Amino acid sequence: MWDRLKRTKAILLIGIGLLVLLSPLQGEIARLELSASYFYPFEKAFRNIYSQGANYGLSIGRPVWKNLEFYFDVHYYYKRGKLTFTQEDTRIIVRPIGANLRYVFLRKKIHLYAGGGLTYNFFEERNPIGTVKESKLGFSVRTGGYTRITGFQKVMKEFIIGIYISYAYCKMKPAEIEFNIDGLNTGVSLGFAF
Repeated sequence: MWDRLKRTKAILLIGIGLLVLLSPLQGEIARLELSASYFYPFEKAFRNIYSQGANYGLSIGRPVWKNLEFYFDVHYYYKRGKLTFTQEDTRIIVRPIGANLRYVFLRKKIHLYAGGGLTYNFFEERNPIGTVKESKLGFSVRTGGYTRITGFQKVMKEFIIGIYISYAYCKMKPAEIEFNIDGLNTGVSLGFAF
């Protein structure tokens, strides 16, 4: 338990540290975004037990050089299901933490981007048979677009509305079966720059 907390804190501190170190490079201090997406796991065994569902995220990022942006994100996926053979209740929590770069192009009213990065994935499954926990490195890619709405100078620099599609991959073997705990996300994001 303590090892997991230490790893999570270390990853968060590294991400925040990178943002602070990069802050003198651009005028914008940071961008904070909340996201909600529809998660579709690619592994059939995963879908049979838990199906697909809502995935939530939080990211903080900033421009680092010209059209290149760095962002650090955390996602949360929680789902209940039934075990395949015994039909007993089970639940799963997947929490990937990622450090990413994206390139923004077509900087007009709509800003399009593509990018990716590394994720550190925390997996937990609980049911009457027992609890399984594992953490492992993976990767993700993401593409999408956003628009900026200005005119909020007293409160924030700008309001941001975006849509995206992402794919994440992390192969784990928490029990006897090895499978990819990630998949495809299609979502929307709301945020602000300050």
